[in-house]
Amino acid sequence: SAEGTSAITGITPVSRLPIWENGGYFVMSSKILDRVTENCDLVEDVCAGLAAEGALYGYKHLGFWKPADTFKERAELEAAYRSGDRPWALWEHAKAVS
Repeated sequence: SAEGTSAITGITPVSRLPIWENGGYFVMSSKILDRVTENCDLVEDVCAGLAAEGALYGYKHLGFWKPADTFKERAELEAAYRSGDRPWALWEHAKAVS
């Protein structure tokens, strides 16, 4: 065996881990554009700097969230939609309650 390796004893799907994702929308002042340079990364460079200054805020959404960035994620959402399992369709839930 290679030095420094360890046996893997299990795999936990990311969807079952107690982690939060920074997804969604940014609402910011146009002054933020002054911090954006040609080769910078918005999150790693600009947002990290704002966080260090105490000038970055977030909203912790406790409802349904699933990204649709990859083919697999989109296919999962489409399959859920077709099966009627669509917790994001709040307008459908409102009709059922009223």
